[in-house]
Amino acid sequence: MSTVLMIDISHSMILYGEDRITPAKKVAMALAELIKTRYPKDTLDILVFGDDAWAIEAKDLPYLQVGPYHTNTVAGFAIGDGFAAKKTKYQQTNIYDHRW
Repeated sequence: MSTVLMIDISHSMILYGEDRITPAKKVAMALAELIKTRYPKDTLDILVFGDDAWAIEAKDLPYLQVGPYHTNTVAGFAIGDGFAAKKTKYQQTNIYDHRW
């Protein structure tokens, strides 16, 4: 299985003084460790998105910082779909703050 994980680093992840990025990083690091140790044949691609989106390595997760970005999930999905198109079995997971 191939997993594409998208993490929101927009300003909404710390909006109103609420820290949402720390729990998001913890979940992402736990998922990366689970895949690496229990499912070594699986792959994990990690994307971050704000105004734009880009790929990062699992080793960079603890150092993620929220920026003065808007939430552009479209950019994340565009890159994520590119990763997924190269794999036969995949899932895409998102970590972001969404308020209605």
